[in-house]
Amino acid sequence: MLKDSSTAVTLRPIHENDGDFLLALYASTRWDELAQTPWTETEKRRFLRNQFSLQQQHYQAHYPEALRNIIYRKQRDIGRIDWIMLDTELLLIDIALLPAYRKQGVGSSLLRDLQQRAIQSRKPVTLSVTYFNPAIALYQRLGFRKITESGVHWQMQWTSPIQAQQVVEPTVS
Repeated sequence: MLKDSSTAVTLRPIHENDGDFLLALYASTRWDELAQTPWTETEKRRFLRNQFSLQQQHYQAHYPEALRNIIYRKQRDIGRIDWIMLDTELLLIDIALLPAYRKQGVGSSLLRDLQQRAIQSRKPVTLSVTYFNPAIALYQRLGFRKITESGVHWQMQWTSPIQAQQVVEPTVS
């Protein structure tokens, strides 16, 4: 549980019966993007179901050991956060909040918690985000920097100031 009462949330493991919530959450993160298409609402929902299914398959295939959690607040599921500690990094796989809970400090608090875990493990935090995702502003405020770009995705990384100071620049002789 996070300590700040204004952003207090509980994390619980994702269960099989969370599928409807997770699909609705996923759709909430993509609905504005799909507003640009001439598709019917039925076509948009079918597309979102397919994309969500592919995303979940990808997560399971590539990160079977990840910690997958529902973000829970005041007796309501409000989001998800999936992450994994790898050999060289703490990888944030996914974080999403329902629209009514965005811009209230919940995401910032969760990300700061991951940053603390990364400091303790002496690893950077990395994530992938589409360049048009409004969350980029949050990531940048918390010190994440773009390290690579591929298509519509940015790979971003946060390194603690302590770790950054410990990087020794090679000397030229």
